Amino acid sequence: MANTASAAKQARAAIRRREFNRVLLQAARTAQKKLLSLIQAGKKAEAAKLFP
Repeated sequence: MANTASAAKQARAAIRRREFNRVLLQAARTAQKKLLSLIQAGKKAEAAKLFP
């Protein structure tokens, strides 16, 4: 447990940041798997559409 109010606030912020980062990482992993599966299937035109 945090000993001060600022430490408690920082702990809450760290939890929010960690959850958000986990969402971003999972989205990146999913996109990577999707891209690799398209490339391996020979659908390079569809794979190129994933890039901006």
